Parts: sequence; structure tokens; C-alpha cells
Amino acid sequence: SMSSFAYGDSCPFVELDPRILSAPGVEECDAPAEVYCEACSATLLSKWFVFSGAKRRVLVPRHGHKRCPSGSIKLLRSADNNLETVGDNLDNIKLCPHRLQ
Repeated sequence: SMSSFAYGDSCPFVELDPRILSAPGVEECDAPAEVYCEACSATLLSKWFVFSGAKRRVLVPRHGHKRCPSGSIKLLRSADNNLETVGDNLDNIKLCPHRLQ
């Protein structure tokens, strides 16, 4: 697929639960967010975000990333201190039904 981003294998996209991508409030953005593993310092990208009200959080795999040499299952952290990450678990992103004003 054609992409405007020329990242090599050194910066792969996270693998998310496909069921989460069609959940309400979850949107794909053109500009991916950089996230990293605290255990092995690997940097990955996620272009899926959860929007609730004015808040935006970046979706990451809830059990860490595949191929972590440390076997860490901790959530990846956002490289941007102002952006929170959220695990790709439907319970984490259940949104208030009144969010559509």
C-alpha cells in the first residue's frame, strides 16, 4: 500500500485487535504517533486514536508489543508527554453515550 511515510522495519506499526478499530470514537489518523516500549526502548507507531470529547488518546496493544526481547507486556508509552496511550481493550474505550452533543 502506498504511504506517505517512509519508515523502515526499524519503526513498525503496532498490531492492534481488529475488533477495536470499528469501535465508536476510534479513528485512523494520517499522522501516526510514536510510542515506545519502556522495557526494550523499541519505537513503534500507531495511527489509531480514541476520541472522547476534547480528549485524544493513542491506541496501543494491551499486552505490549510482539518481538519484545524482554518479553514485556507493559503498555507502550507515548513519546509525546501530552498524549496518553490506551490499551486496545474494548472495556478501556467504552465511551459515554452522551458524548455526541
